[in-house]
Amino acid sequence: DDDDDDDDEEHEIEEMKGGTWKKLKNLWKWKRRRGSNDDNDDDNDNYNINKDMSNQGRENPCTKEQPLQRRRILRHLLLLTAILSSKFIYKKHIFQKLLNLKKGAKNKDDKNGEGGNVTYPDFVYNHPYVTSSYYTSTHSIQTLEKMYQIQVEPKKDRLPDRERGIVSRLAILRPFCEFEAEALPVTFACWNSLVPCRAAEMDLGDEDEEGEDEWVLFDMRENGNGRKLEEEEEDQWECSDDADYALGDDGNTNNNGTTTSWFRGAVRSLFKKCKRRPKTKEYFDDVSADGLRTTSADLFLFYSQTFSENDVAMKSVDTIMDEFFSAGGWSRCFDNIYAIEANIPKELDLYIPAAQESLYSWVNGSNRQYEAGFRIIQSGEWGDYDGFYLMEGDSVPVKNYWLDVILGEIVAYRPFAVLGAQYDGDKWDAFYEDIPISLLHHTNGNGIYNVSHPLLERLTGHLEVEAPCPYNSIPYDYRMSQMWVEGTLGIVPKLAPTIMLNEEGENITLSDNTAMFSKWANRWKDEEPYRFTKAIHNYAATNLIPRHLGPEYVIHGAKLYSPWDPARTHVTLVIME
Repeated sequence: DDDDDDDDEEHEIEEMKGGTWKKLKNLWKWKRRRGSNDDNDDDNDNYNINKDMSNQGRENPCTKEQPLQRRRILRHLLLLTAILSSKFIYKKHIFQKLLNLKKGAKNKDDKNGEGGNVTYPDFVYNHPYVTSSYYTSTHSIQTLEKMYQIQVEPKKDRLPDRERGIVSRLAILRPFCEFEAEALPVTFACWNSLVPCRAAEMDLGDEDEEGEDEWVLFDMRENGNGRKLEEEEEDQWECSDDADYALGDDGNTNNNGTTTSWFRGAVRSLFKKCKRRPKTKEYFDDVSADGLRTTSADLFLFYSQTFSENDVAMKSVDTIMDEFFSAGGWSRCFDNIYAIEANIPKELDLYIPAAQESLYSWVNGSNRQYEAGFRIIQSGEWGDYDGFYLMEGDSVPVKNYWLDVILGEIVAYRPFAVLGAQYDGDKWDAFYEDIPISLLHHTNGNGIYNVSHPLLERLTGHLEVEAPCPYNSIPYDYRMSQMWVEGTLGIVPKLAPTIMLNEEGENITLSDNTAMFSKWANRWKDEEPYRFTKAIHNYAATNLIPRHLGPEYVIHGAKLYSPWDPARTHVTLVIME
């Protein structure tokens, strides 16, 4: 029956077009001839599927359909396996070598100006780093090498978060655009003076002078020259009535009990031995500020465009990462640091407040960057995060341990969709009554976003759908507030008349989404998905001095001025008629 099999296989081969398959056919024929013991060359060369098989006493090949079909499937599987294997080998080995050669030809000088080709560490071609062009475009190879030594290599074999006692992970997103790139490192300067967490306190020199177990002798004499115990410090010290510290090891000057008693009284009236009371945990609204024990925080430098197209953005990130990987400092408060990008085209990365009444895409850059940040964190590409804190460059810490406190607030207010702050400034006072409810009660964009909350998923998804329509003229945080207010109160927002016109000058009719928003509101309004924390205050366009501050740890959008010190600066007041 070998000839029958040959007939069917030859028919299948002839149906495949192309020179390659013809060559394979001829090669197959040649091998079959060499392996066959049949002396009839005509039978070997004649593969006519319509040949009358019954005259030769052979079984009809149609009865062998199942074996033939299995051979065809096996042949196709082998071919597919070969193709996939070759593709894998190419991407795993050949492609990386070609990419290294390409980068080496492009970047002939490293950060120190030394000549020669640049070789990037292998980890930059692996996930998640390969998803950001910074790692394959930066000129600072030294920064990448530090990252590999300090961040990548030591954590390869680290135990999972749960086994290390870490139950939650928070991403701190530091978004910046093209015109903010150069000044980005400056925005981290205050992190050295106002430490994010207690872990960095020792490195930055904010420890107390005396330890809790160290005894200090205070001079209680009115005209004494020793250290005085000030009245406002008495609550911080625990003092002892024991005067043995002045009498010697056995507590006696001699065997005369009267003398000893008199001396004790004299010592108590002249000196007092005290030690600091044990420090109690810092609390904020009854929330302990030690969240880093169970929560891990990572810092993301988030560029709106593409790193490989902007050297200024890459150099700023290099500077911040070099500081992060230096010994000590605020970097101890974060587990990792990453550079990610939104890949918004330059011509679409817009933020033009002056055109908010006439150009529907005036805030397109901020809106698209928020959406990209939400999807990046939600995807799990860089780690499993419960949420992210969107902390713009004008969000400035004003107190120590601000990260500890924010982590504590997250624990206290969960579950929530968004945790942030409403407007606390004074720029709206003159027209407060004319401001829409959705704007008055909206949560500023500098807040904490829970990427696992189903309501926030729906709000963000609807922002993505509205990108091409006039609603894109509303900043993302305000627009999400409009959706929520429309669902809870039925108030449909109004847009600027010019934005509602198309290119022909005709009015645009927007879809009616009130029913959908109401469905969302009915599902989640009882859970209070929008919550507010006193740890973050929004003072956009407000001038402040320190005495204006209250319980907040981070302020957004304000200009904070130091009081004028007349001992250092002489000012002459001139009054003109």
